[in-house]
Amino acid sequence: MDAKREQALVGLFVLVASGLLIAVVFLLSGWLTSGDVPFRAYFKNAGGLEPGFEVHYAGGPPIGRITKVQNDPQDPTRMEVDFAVHPSVPVKTDSKATITSNSPLGDNFLEIEPGSASTPRAQSGATLESKD
Repeated sequence: MDAKREQALVGLFVLVASGLLIAVVFLLSGWLTSGDVPFRAYFKNAGGLEPGFEVHYAGGPPIGRITKVQNDPQDPTRMEVDFAVHPSVPVKTDSKATITSNSPLGDNFLEIEPGSASTPRAQSGATLESKD
């Protein structure tokens, strides 16, 4: 192989690898997940939750991410946790939010417990009841 062809292949490899790295960073950060439905829950203790942590539905795979954790402006004794989930997830008006972990050493995550089948879906921006 001549030197110019080797340089061109190395350059092409670097460009493709850089593009894949940028795409993975955007996917992991949540920038490319548009159309997620926002919700909110209030807890006495945020349990170490931070923006970007996962949201699970009924102990299943991740279905969304936490977008914001802050003190509740109306009640400083509780924390406000904003999160967004995929629109296909059947979050009901009687679904409950809880902070849980897979193991004692694992990071905490927000879990949505399913509501009953007969209740309607929660509207975008709704506040879910929380379980401490």
